[in-house]
Amino acid sequence: MLRSDLQAMLGTWHSKLPTAWRPRFDGIELDFDAVAPSLPGGAIWPAHFFRAFHDLDPVRVRAVIFGNDPYTRVEQATGRAFEQGDITDWQAQIQTGRVTPSLRSLVQAAVLTKFPLVPRLDIVPRIASGAITLPAPPDLFPGWGRQGVLWLNRTLTFSLWDGAVRDAHQRLWAPFTSRVIQILVGEATSRAVAFVLWGNTAQQLETPILHARDALGAGQVRIVKAGHPEVAAAYFSAGNPLEAINAAIGLPDVRWL
Repeated sequence: MLRSDLQAMLGTWHSKLPTAWRPRFDGIELDFDAVAPSLPGGAIWPAHFFRAFHDLDPVRVRAVIFGNDPYTRVEQATGRAFEQGDITDWQAQIQTGRVTPSLRSLVQAAVLTKFPLVPRLDIVPRIASGAITLPAPPDLFPGWGRQGVLWLNRTLTFSLWDGAVRDAHQRLWAPFTSRVIQILVGEATSRAVAFVLWGNTAQQLETPILHARDALGAGQVRIVKAGHPEVAAAYFSAGNPLEAINAAIGLPDVRWL
């Protein structure tokens, strides 16, 4: 069943965190009791559920971008929010429907930070033709991570497209997500840290972030909101969301491309 499968996979989760993060989670436990014993088990992914944390130490996080769940296909989920593990060649795959709508919007936003005069709808055809080149797919998100961007799903595991099962995964990880917020709000007492909330579900985190800010006196918390990148019109409705992150955190800019 799901609870026992999760316990088998995550029973030693604390030891799997990178060394720089591990002490920050002392006393935190995943909420296995929130997973009903009757929920069906099976495969759980991604295998490297802490991959995003290996990109940077907590003292280097400048922006945390919250996704919701891992991708619902095992070959797509990597352990970083919005990164897609089955993309190997932008030029060959971006115009064929292989790239998810969310990642397509992110790529468009990244290109526009470097080529702001290119019409957004022309970006994908130009990538497909080779007129615009991107870093290799496995290099894109780690490159952003090295600049202080943490790509974090609020729920780090997935197993079944079922409302009750998805809710159970979220409740399981809720204490972990809450501690991440506390850690990074604490970092924002001395430097700007942007909490990036794209879409209604991610924006549910705004209230606990602001509560933590007020409790810790973290005057450099920055909230950056936009529509979810799955719907490009909503995502770009107030400008380029990646430029908004740079405006919130200040220099040096994240080099998105």
